[in-house]
Amino acid sequence: TDPSDPSNPSDPSDPSDPSDPSDPSDPSDPSDPSNPSDPTDPSDPSDPSDPSDPSDPSGSTKPTKPDDGNDDAPQTGQLNWPIPVMAVFGILLLLAGVVLSIRRRTENR
Repeated sequence: TDPSDPSNPSDPSDPSDPSDPSDPSDPSDPSDPSNPSDPTDPSDPSDPSDPSDPSDPSGSTKPTKPDDGNDDAPQTGQLNWPIPVMAVFGILLLLAGVVLSIRRRTENR
């Protein structure tokens, strides 16, 4: 449905002009600080007393190594089996490079 026209519409009134702000007052002069009093001299410190020797803790034991049954195994999780495999592959790659280099030299003559 269409909206109905308002009954007794009136014109809005004009807003009043804003008033000008008042000028701020000048600040007063600050007062001079008072002079501090002279500091007191500290007294000489006394010599510390010698500490007493600590007593041995009761019931202390030396830590033991864990028993894993194999003292030669590395404890870092490092695998040792890839070392010889990679060494063999490296030697094979070097030999293949030498063979290919020799073949190219003989073909280019």
